[in-house]
Amino acid sequence: MAVSIISRESQQITIPGGTQQTSPVLPPVVTTITVETGVVVFTFLGTIAHDWTRDTVAFPVGPAIPTADFVNGIAAATTTSFWTPMNNAPVEGKGTEQIPVGLSGGDSAGNSVTVSGEIDVSLPGFIAPPPVGFAIDSAQVAAPASFGQPVLTLALAVFGNCAAMLRASYTAYLVTNSGGSAPPIP
Repeated sequence: MAVSIISRESQQITIPGGTQQTSPVLPPVVTTITVETGVVVFTFLGTIAHDWTRDTVAFPVGPAIPTADFVNGIAAATTTSFWTPMNNAPVEGKGTEQIPVGLSGGDSAGNSVTVSGEIDVSLPGFIAPPPVGFAIDSAQVAAPASFGQPVLTLALAVFGNCAAMLRASYTAYLVTNSGGSAPPIP
């Protein structure tokens, strides 16, 4: 699935000394928290009429770092754009309905006249919207294999075959240590 990222913004918070007490024996550790927000653009189509279609989309987030410096990462995402083309929406209704009628009145001589019976009335049709649904089941950040950017993986789900998810907004939090050897942040 082709992916592009728009509205990407990133801020870093540096914590000198990290989460450990500095020691004259160990080199100083600098812990950095990178907060990145953005919108990822893709096209994910539902393919099953009355069930969920699932897939993932993955893309790099944050700065390029050595694997040894990556401590932890978390992320959250939400659907921000979807489309329902209604290309297989069934038309309900239509047909005719017999309705009893009765008319009464008078003729030109003043005599009472009553007529009764049934008439056929044409009913209009209406489009019945198909079932659709959109979900991001999880957002996970993984460390690079050696030296590179962490990767954010979104687990996507679309219900019905008249639906497409197009965009997701995300926020990723990345914690890195550089310098000495600090214990991992729990």
